[in-house]
Amino acid sequence: MAAVCWDVYFAHGGFVYGDSDGYWTLAQNIASGNPYEYYGRQIFRMPGYPIFLAALQIVFGTSMPILYARLAGAVLGTLCVWQTWAIARLLKGEKAGLISAAIAAVYPEFVLISPMILSETLFSVFLLAQLYFWVRCFISARWQDALWMGLFAGLATLVKPGWILFTPGALAAIGLYRLWKKSASKRLFIQGVVSIFVMFLVLTPWAYRNERISGRWIFTTLQGGPSLMDGLNPDADGSSNMSFMPAVYERFGAQANGQVDSIEQELQVNDYTRCAALDWAKSNPGKALRLAAVKMARTWSPFPNQSNYSSLSISVVIGIPYILLCFFSVYSINCSGQKTFFCLLCILIALYICGIQSIFVGSIRYRLPAMWALCVLASGKDNRLGK
Repeated sequence: MAAVCWDVYFAHGGFVYGDSDGYWTLAQNIASGNPYEYYGRQIFRMPGYPIFLAALQIVFGTSMPILYARLAGAVLGTLCVWQTWAIARLLKGEKAGLISAAIAAVYPEFVLISPMILSETLFSVFLLAQLYFWVRCFISARWQDALWMGLFAGLATLVKPGWILFTPGALAAIGLYRLWKKSASKRLFIQGVVSIFVMFLVLTPWAYRNERISGRWIFTTLQGGPSLMDGLNPDADGSSNMSFMPAVYERFGAQANGQVDSIEQELQVNDYTRCAALDWAKSNPGKALRLAAVKMARTWSPFPNQSNYSSLSISVVIGIPYILLCFFSVYSINCSGQKTFFCLLCILIALYICGIQSIFVGSIRYRLPAMWALCVLASGKDNRLGK
């Protein structure tokens, strides 16, 4: 129902967000056997979500209605609900699993994002699978769980490049915490190393393909520089506004619409924008810090940031469930009186999102990984993993 309503009443059979056109075009290129590029840019997007869309287009044709992809997104959203049930059940039992699934099934942000032609829902599928096997690693000595965890960490990164540092960073943080608690485990350390190895093994074909094209081992994309400058520039306000990019493209001989003629131009644009953003931040540390606060406020705001979604009814529908979910998640942690493994993992996800979005741009859609985890926390205060 959400997919049909979004397609008919909001998107009118087309796209609402500019990112959607890029994903769709790349998917059509994959399905048609054409080069993986968008306006000549060959390392523009991670291939995970375009491959998913391409699989649909291979079945239904490259000219299939966009509604088909929206319905597939709704199926992915339903899979995420089942995954929250599986994680909560593993942690707290059957009752908590059902409560977690019920919360996730009706949480408005999940319902709204699933039919959009954006990568968030597919990323959530891989993220939740990674968290499930991460918990399994903590509970049991099964080495297969470490392999699965690394696999899904890699797949999640193939959808969202910003996720690449979370797994090694979180494993390091958890390891330090366990050392501080004097509960370090050689088994967990080795499983963590195995997971990181598998994650980068999953990313290696993509990085090798990029090395063949550009001469550099690029495990993510060449959109990092423009995205960084989107968040750090004299006119930045915390939202996405890439009106500066036409001038950047023309500076290196590309067309104002972003059409590049060679991989060298794509590399030059990425390098220039990255350096320009970092130089501005170094020269204006106070403004950069204030901008970071604005971005975090936008990311964790109870209400939508965009003016076209800021009506009272939409604010109530989004805001009240968000506030309640955060409240019951914190309430559950406080009542348990335990700093459990999964609670620490949720905190690390939230901190990672804060760090990433304070550098780039802020939007409520970027907090979704943390919200799935909060559904598990809010399902009850009993915890089988202990301290």
